[in-house]
Amino acid sequence: PVRCYSDGITVGVMLDTGKISLFDAYDYMKNHRARDLSEPTVSSDEAAGAVSSELSIQTRAMAVIPQNQTEKYAYEFCAQNEEGKQYLIYVGTVSGEILDILTLNESDRGTIVS
Repeated sequence: PVRCYSDGITVGVMLDTGKISLFDAYDYMKNHRARDLSEPTVSSDEAAGAVSSELSIQTRAMAVIPQNQTEKYAYEFCAQNEEGKQYLIYVGTVSGEILDILTLNESDRGTIVS
């Protein structure tokens, strides 16, 4: 499976009642289409080599991410440092270079990606 972030759907759920308070499918309606994803030229293990040795990789997945008005096919690594801070690191399936790094910030309201 490939995570396709360009086709995102946002759902908000009220913590006290469990009722849906927000539903936004605009990105899905605007961006969803059949995609021709070529076979990666960089292996998952090779791509993992781009992640800092100071981080421990927790999970890995394939993803399509928006970048500069286009989309990139990437490996997604969820990694953590010694203090427990988590990051999402995207490495290109062709270039093997880091395309983006996002920080996961946990709060009592959920996880905020920045």
